[in-house]
Amino acid sequence: MTELELAVPPEFEIADVASRIEEAADELGLTLRTRGALGKYRGSTHWHYGQTGKSGTLELTFWPMQRRCWIAVHTGRSAAWVPQAAEALRLNLNDSFLKAAGSHSQTTALSETTQCVR
Repeated sequence: MTELELAVPPEFEIADVASRIEEAADELGLTLRTRGALGKYRGSTHWHYGQTGKSGTLELTFWPMQRRCWIAVHTGRSAAWVPQAAEALRLNLNDSFLKAAGSHSQTTALSETTQCVR
């Protein structure tokens, strides 16, 4: 599994994260398959996105208690479009989080963004 961490600046309103995620996914032409929560992360919101007519799933989780947001690409759920869509979504969200927080320095978010391979 590959996880792409997103930097949610302290200035960004927690209440706006979920709607911004859904807007960004829509802008990229992703289709919402499910929206729920992960029991392991109490209070989290967890999305499954796909592309119409294609296999593969891109997962995204937001855990407000820790201000943590990440995109997950599971080996068994990946398809050719998933890694590219994950990176595009990561860039889109990092950029919009920074703009909405009033920051003009994308360097900060990118330096805090990590890729974890498990």
